[in-house]
Amino acid sequence: MQKKEYGDFNWRYWLYLPNLISLSRFITIPLFLWEFVEQNYFLAFIWAVVSIGSDILDGWLARKLDKRSNLGLILDPAGDYWAFLLTPIAFYYYDIMPQYIAVIISGYIMVKVIWIIFIHVNSEDNDKKIKYVEARLLSKFTTITFALVLFIYFLLSIPVNCIFLPWQNAWLILQNGLQATILFINIFAILFAITALFDYYLESDFHKLYIRKLLE
Repeated sequence: MQKKEYGDFNWRYWLYLPNLISLSRFITIPLFLWEFVEQNYFLAFIWAVVSIGSDILDGWLARKLDKRSNLGLILDPAGDYWAFLLTPIAFYYYDIMPQYIAVIISGYIMVKVIWIIFIHVNSEDNDKKIKYVEARLLSKFTTITFALVLFIYFLLSIPVNCIFLPWQNAWLILQNGLQATILFINIFAILFAITALFDYYLESDFHKLYIRKLLE
């Protein structure tokens, strides 16, 4: 079966609706963090939901409208990397999340970015370059778990006195439940991150390219 081509990186692909939605995360994530730092929790919640929704919507629309492109294959994960670099650093700085999970999330993203750059610089296989950028199954599970971890820490950071009075008892119950489960979710996030990186390592032939680079 002939492989479907997703085109080059021509300017017209920037105007595809799914790509514009992916690009929007480069704006909504800083807006979320700004409102969070300013303790405007309702607006921060709105921007968080918009960011998560855009991550779901862009891929679905690309398939539904048949607007897939190589540019979109890069923009979608790039938006995730942007979120998973900035948010853990901000949350750790403001004592919202422990250092170890902030390091795991940010470190996972930095390692992936370094690997992707290395593959694109050293591999002569264009199909492998694109395939390596595309999200694999373990990577998708890791992304979902990271998003869940960050969203839970955000909910835990909202003071009860910021909640509408009739809902405060329910909010305390919710936060206690989240606090009791966050450690287990962190463990799953760490396990997914490790296995996803190992999966990418095997798929990318990183070791073969590195050895070849040393021998040149």
